[in-house]
Amino acid sequence: GSSKVKRNKFPDIIFHDEFEAQDGKPAEGFKLSDFVPPGEDLISQLYKTESLFLTMMNKHFDWMHSVDERRHLYYNMLQYWHGVLKKYKPGIIIFLSVPHALFSYLIYELAHLLNIKTIVFDHILISDRSILYTDFRKDSMALQRALQRNQNKEFSPQDLEDDLREHYKLRTNPNYNNALPHLTEQLKEFTIVQRMLVKIKI
Repeated sequence: GSSKVKRNKFPDIIFHDEFEAQDGKPAEGFKLSDFVPPGEDLISQLYKTESLFLTMMNKHFDWMHSVDERRHLYYNMLQYWHGVLKKYKPGIIIFLSVPHALFSYLIYELAHLLNIKTIVFDHILISDRSILYTDFRKDSMALQRALQRNQNKEFSPQDLEDDLREHYKLRTNPNYNNALPHLTEQLKEFTIVQRMLVKIKI
């Protein structure tokens, strides 16, 4: 969130409220007119992105029935985020989960178009572990290497690390009848910032 306390504590960081970003609103201190509208070349390069973006709007903007209205919002968000990335030229963009919100998905596609590196964490709900991707449409390279390395090998629960072994015991217990209750309760209390600070194992 972009509370006044956080802005005062970190004056050099630009905060953008998640819900405002999802609604297509610029971060505080910015205007859409600060950036150049997308040209025909940019729009044509992202024609697949546009199609998927308009479909994704069915969830958050289901009340917006007109295709023209949806395109207007898409072009505005494209103008803003393309302008932000071109202005600040990040070396890498980190996603805490597979980008599924409108703004995060658009940022992801723009990053790949502009040759900006991306890292995507996919939390798998086993302890504090995540799978790491650079492209969520492709398999995790680390996971693929591990699968190849361990192909045709036999393992026992004792070969697993402690947290994985506990998870295995829990899930293979015939009396177990609840979906990760400890994680469910824990995640309820986590804010987005707290999730960022969780130690991540890959």
